[in-house]
Amino acid sequence: MDNLDLYKAHYLARRCQFILLDKDGHLLQTCNTLVDLSDYLHQSIFPIFPFLESIQDTLKLLQPHDEPLSFPRLEHFITGIDTPFKLLDCRLECILDNQKPTILLVIEYHPDAHDYIFQIQQEGKESAIQKEFLALRNRSIELEKELLELKNEELKRIEQFKTNFFAEISHELRTPLNGIIGLTDLLLEVMTNPHQADYLRAIQSSGNHLVTIVNDVLDMSKLESGQMKFEETHIDLPELLQNVVLSFKQNLTEKGVEVNTRIQSSVPQSVLGDKVRITQILYNLVGNAIKFTSKGGVVIAINRVDSKAHKARSNGALVEGTPTDTDTQEAEQSEYFDLEFMVQDTGIGIAEDRLKHIFEPYKQASEDTTRLYGGTGLGLTIVKQLVELQGGTIEVQSELNKGTSFNFILPFKLATDLLTPAVHSPNFRHSILTPFEIPLRVLLVDDNEVNLLFARQVLQEWNCLVETAPNGKQAIDIFKEYTNHTHFDLVLMDIYMPEMTGTEAAHYIRKVLQVPPDTTPIIGLTASVTRQEREEGVLELMDDYLLKPFKKEDLYAKIVQLTQVTKKETYIDMSYLEEVSIGDSSFIMDIADLFFNQTAGDIQRVHQLMNQSAWEEMSLAVHKVKPTFKLLGIKSAEKNLEKLQRYAKQVVHLDEMPLLLKEVEDIYQLAANELRQKLSATS
Repeated sequence: MDNLDLYKAHYLARRCQFILLDKDGHLLQTCNTLVDLSDYLHQSIFPIFPFLESIQDTLKLLQPHDEPLSFPRLEHFITGIDTPFKLLDCRLECILDNQKPTILLVIEYHPDAHDYIFQIQQEGKESAIQKEFLALRNRSIELEKELLELKNEELKRIEQFKTNFFAEISHELRTPLNGIIGLTDLLLEVMTNPHQADYLRAIQSSGNHLVTIVNDVLDMSKLESGQMKFEETHIDLPELLQNVVLSFKQNLTEKGVEVNTRIQSSVPQSVLGDKVRITQILYNLVGNAIKFTSKGGVVIAINRVDSKAHKARSNGALVEGTPTDTDTQEAEQSEYFDLEFMVQDTGIGIAEDRLKHIFEPYKQASEDTTRLYGGTGLGLTIVKQLVELQGGTIEVQSELNKGTSFNFILPFKLATDLLTPAVHSPNFRHSILTPFEIPLRVLLVDDNEVNLLFARQVLQEWNCLVETAPNGKQAIDIFKEYTNHTHFDLVLMDIYMPEMTGTEAAHYIRKVLQVPPDTTPIIGLTASVTRQEREEGVLELMDDYLLKPFKKEDLYAKIVQLTQVTKKETYIDMSYLEEVSIGDSSFIMDIADLFFNQTAGDIQRVHQLMNQSAWEEMSLAVHKVKPTFKLLGIKSAEKNLEKLQRYAKQVVHLDEMPLLLKEVEDIYQLAANELRQKLSATS
């Protein structure tokens, strides 16, 4: 036991120092184990122990028998004296020395314990740092997610704003254009003064140009938002090129520019692809070529090239019906091949430094291009995106003042399931829009008076009884009043109107009045219908819709399809022929024979002269056809014949001639069949 006490005393003697000081900090006594304080006897030791100085007010409050104050691991506890002890433990308590309260300061040095504690603290700090780092990293990830969500929300907001903006602009432009173009068409049908007709055609051309600009902007919006889809339909390539060239016939004649088409012998006549979009691409490129060419010509060529369709289609072509089954995809893709389309001109060309920007939005070949030639600067941007979205590529080569060549390659599928062409049956685009046999009761709803005027006039020509309303609310009132004793056969409803929209009115008719589509179909009339609007049910309760500005043929087709109304198939009015024949049936038979045997050849002669651009001879040939049609009272063809004769004589509107002549041919076939039936019935 004595040895243990000695060891304990020896251990403490080397590690502890006892210091007695009064409450004012004056040194009374010390053992000098750790630090020699002999020079500070009866002096304040606060300068040496600044920590004590910081708590001197507490020291004065200490009383005997109070709990000792412990301060472990104090750094730099001693200052002003050179000492190796950087960390010391400190213990303070008040004791009685000769019955006088005195402060006992015990300072201890335990390096092993300090190192151990330091290690533990260091590990704790590292663990805390690691935890803090993980927390910060998680928070950073959360912030990145929040930022990404905010960016996505902002992009959605911007996209929604663009969609709404384009829809609003489209509505505000298309709605008046529908009335302007429609009424102009009606006036041209009855206009006989050639100078006034020219003014009307100028209005019509300006209106169509505005529609083109609106379409460009809307197409750009669809492409940017991913709403553009593609179809696979039959395409007759020679016919496609012929129609594109005919569309620019008047421009070519006015400028004296020739267009030549070439199709390589290895190119099949019929293929599967998106005819509408390919026509749009060619129309844009050929239109630009003609616009920027004042002398020389334009070449449109189609060549077959090494197939890259497999790779192109795998890179994201959005074609409806593209196979998705991995087992059949390779076999399906092997049916595709590449065709290269070339549109080459001898025009003004494009400077080399502008070529790399030519496909950018709102960029043109030079600063003067828009001023001199017009355009939105969107055409080539749309062309490039239409080509690439179908899995193709497009390139341009040009030399200033020498010409430009655009080449694009697209994948196609061979149209192997084409049927043998049947006997020609006229469609609504190429035949007369005859009045309906039984009058249709139509409710026409539109807030634009010009559109009401145009649509009402067209419907009345087709034997329709028309009621009009300027908004959905009044349309409902008229509908309820009308259905008390009968019902409407059809409703033509504008979508966006004040007081009550077309969507709300359609909902009321279907849900509140309980009028089924079989009784009264509803056709929506709208300037634009976005994918989001369709998803939100804008057209949900409507049976079909037409985009403004719409053509009469399209409206006619919709009405026939939805109402199953029958057309008056009477093309011949023989009252005039019977009057001039004075009862001579042989005279009537002679005119009929002339119509059957000679008129068909005369019409074919007109067709040949039109293809030969022999305009003066064509005018005379049309004049020769007119009397027979007049004698038989075929009034539905008289307007077209008048236009054909006038256009050929003045060499204007050459692009309209093929359609006009096609309608005459269709009417001739229908009238000939009707005449045979009439003659058989009377024989």
